[in-house]
Amino acid sequence: MESYEMSPELEDSHEEIRKLDSQLDHLNEYMDKVEERIKAH
Repeated sequence: MESYEMSPELEDSHEEIRKLDSQLDHLNEYMDKVEERIKAH
């Protein structure tokens, strides 16, 4: 079985997806904090 080289396009989209993932993580953390603040009031 030959090793499969990823095309540059695929590499790029993987990068994009990874960036989106980390942005979603930040967003989720932010929403949690906001919820905590709302409950505190």
